Formats: sequence, C-alpha cells, structure tokens
Amino acid sequence: MDSDFVNYFGDRRSGPQWKAFLHNLANELVNVGTDGELHALAQRAGARFAEAHALPPCETLDDIGNAMREAWAAVDWGWVDLFEHEDHLQIVHHCSPLVAGFGEQHAGWAVGYLEGAYQHWFSAIDPQSTLQVRADGALDPLGSVSLRLGA
Repeated sequence: MDSDFVNYFGDRRSGPQWKAFLHNLANELVNVGTDGELHALAQRAGARFAEAHALPPCETLDDIGNAMREAWAAVDWGWVDLFEHEDHLQIVHHCSPLVAGFGEQHAGWAVGYLEGAYQHWFSAIDPQSTLQVRADGALDPLGSVSLRLGA
C-alpha cells in the first residue's frame, strides 16, 4: 500500500483537537512508567471501555462480532472481525485511532487498550474461562492489529 495513502488516512483517525494532547500525554507517560506498566494501564483503560459498553446477550460468534462492531462504531474506533481457528480465536481490529492519537512510537504499549477491552468482553461472556487476549503483532500505521484469544 502506498505510504502516502497510509499516512494520510492513518493521520485522520485522531481528531486534530486531540492529536497534540494525546501525543504529549503519551510522551509524558513514558517518563513515569515502563512500557510494561503503560501496557497494563492501557489494558485497564480498555477494560473500563468494555465495561461501559457491555455486550448484549449473544448466542453465536457472529452475534458477538456484531455486538463488538456496534460498540466500536458508536465511538468511531473502527471495526472487528473474528475468525475461529483450531486452537484460538483470532480477533482482527481494524482502524483504531491508537497510532494516530499516541504516535507510532507508543503503539507497543497502547495496543493494551484493545487487549483489555476484548479480554473484558470475553471474560463477561464466560467468567470461568482462563483464556487470554494478546496481540499477535504490532499496531500498523492505520491502527489495525491481529489479536488472539487462547491459552
């Protein structure tokens, strides 16, 4: 994909009124915590989002995906696709504003926000589950990432 295209659209995932604030906040946060601490903080913040946007009762994986897409659409945070694999569930979140808001240099810990949100939602669906949500890689410049729910 053309890097100018990616830069143009990726940059627009965070409103101009928030960009400087979020970049400055992220740059200050790294002065008071390690990447691991900031990752855990982002996970807790994501869990708070999911708690405030609880999913309705769902019967199928399609229902869960649709409910999650509605929650993200309500706040213009992109969308999600869910894929079943033999040993895990793949969660592909598209076009979050995390990279545009915090900057690419903070994407490693900022992805914790998505991990925390999905972990909270799946834990609410099955409180007995010990499965964990973890990013499979880094957020791309458009704020997209693949995560996995598994052992």
